Amino acid sequence: MSKKNPYEGFEVSYEKGDLDKLEKMTNDRQFSGVYCPRRNDQKNCAVCRDVRKLWDYHNDTGLEVSKFSEKAKRFNAAAAVYMNVIFPNEPSTVKVMQCGIKMLTKLVNGMKYQKWGNVHSPTAGRTIIVHKEKDDRGFNAYTPSPDTEKGKRELDDMTVLDNLYDLDRVAEMRENGTVDVFNISSIERTVEFDILPGWDAEDRKIFFKTVYYHYNIDPDAIERGIGDAFTDVESDVEEDTPFVADNDQVENTAVKEEPKVKRYTIDNAPSCCGIEFDPNDHSSIGCGAVECEDIYDYCAEATAKFKAEESARKKAEAKNK
Repeated sequence: MSKKNPYEGFEVSYEKGDLDKLEKMTNDRQFSGVYCPRRNDQKNCAVCRDVRKLWDYHNDTGLEVSKFSEKAKRFNAAAAVYMNVIFPNEPSTVKVMQCGIKMLTKLVNGMKYQKWGNVHSPTAGRTIIVHKEKDDRGFNAYTPSPDTEKGKRELDDMTVLDNLYDLDRVAEMRENGTVDVFNISSIERTVEFDILPGWDAEDRKIFFKTVYYHYNIDPDAIERGIGDAFTDVESDVEEDTPFVADNDQVENTAVKEEPKVKRYTIDNAPSCCGIEFDPNDHSSIGCGAVECEDIYDYCAEATAKFKAEESARKKAEAKNK
């Protein structure tokens, strides 16, 4: 009688398309925040509604940066990424670690493009070292890399695989205080850890969970919106355009030197992007947040739509000549 492999199901191999799936998930965009029902559960969120309006008003100014865009970025939903890890000083204790989309993107890119391999394998994984430094804008940046001295490693205590947190419930656990989260932002310079396999027995390859939160608001704003927070908002154009949270029809008295470029609405576009795209100007589409890399998928769709309409228009003009 053959002995059952105790690690069966935890060892996974990435096939064609698997890492593409992880990479795409990093494009989906910390915890004092308020859970966003729209980005997480596809339900109504008054904050997202008002942020969308701010982007509309910003687009009307014709400016690269305005008070509207600055406020929209402040209240826009942002992503927190969670994963099960263990630290060298506590190899038998599972911890939930939180990082941002940028660090996760670097991690998945390392797996896909730099041949780091299956970093969360229990028997042949890689210890990850994260270095914290300042970027060109003075913000904290976190760069992960595998520990090259250790090479591939086997977990010291395999029983940790029986104690993985169900990260599909991480938002609920944070709210009721049943999990302590280690935030990568708390490190001074470096930290090392081992990433554990996915918690879902149906797919061990997915080892992280992304949850969206709004910051700088109180929980009631999810129902009532953030209009009261914008009494000091003025547009950066010659004549001010007032912000009215509950009124979609706002009169814009700003003088436009050039006609506004036609924009296209794309179904299911990322909410942080304003759901509108300028096919003639890829540098100004959406919210401009560097984390919002998935915007370009929708930009491509908008551009294709734009080119098709332009082609049809030119053919019609040529036919009428």
